[in-house]
Amino acid sequence: MRRFVLPLNAEAYQMPLFQNWFRGNSQTVPEKATSGPEFLAELLVAQFLFDKRPIIADEELARLTDSFASDLRRLLEPWILVYLAWLLRVFATKQYGEAFGREMMVSMYERVSSDKDHSPPNSSTASGIEFWFGQLDKTLREVIENPITIKGEPVPPSRFFALCFLSRDSASPYCNDRNPNFQGIDLRVARTLDDALNIAKPRIDGFIGKAADMPR
Repeated sequence: MRRFVLPLNAEAYQMPLFQNWFRGNSQTVPEKATSGPEFLAELLVAQFLFDKRPIIADEELARLTDSFASDLRRLLEPWILVYLAWLLRVFATKQYGEAFGREMMVSMYERVSSDKDHSPPNSSTASGIEFWFGQLDKTLREVIENPITIKGEPVPPSRFFALCFLSRDSASPYCNDRNPNFQGIDLRVARTLDDALNIAKPRIDGFIGKAADMPR
């Protein structure tokens, strides 16, 4: 078995600061999209911006995280939001191709950096999304190219996504820890990511299917 090593002194990002911008814009409503990529980009941004989140609801987030200590719950909720938004892009790209995925992200960045949300443009918001999507992309490539097994069974990808969040969020107590003592927290976070995906996957599939009826 090849051991997964947490990246010591790797680039990190403070998720709570990234999340503050979204919490200040909860009353905005999405504009009518004119293409499939724009439609999914609007949903991606709405997942952070709105009280009624389209992919996973606030009450579902609270239920998923209520067994965690408050300091970790404060981190885990935005981790879930980022994870599901990233998966929306991953599944859409798989369905419609790389060009569709790129156009989706261009539309998303344009919306975040504009004044459509009645707030000053915030470059740190776009950089936060870029950072976390990039980290999850790297983790996914690592899982695909260098799979790890335990007793002949593959380690679920969610375990590595959990480690990514735990090790790369500068507000995490495990960030850049050479020998982290998770005491099962990594497994609990991984299971919570799986549970969140189980809740959100039918909605994600529905949105991606709706995009098929829109111009590319």
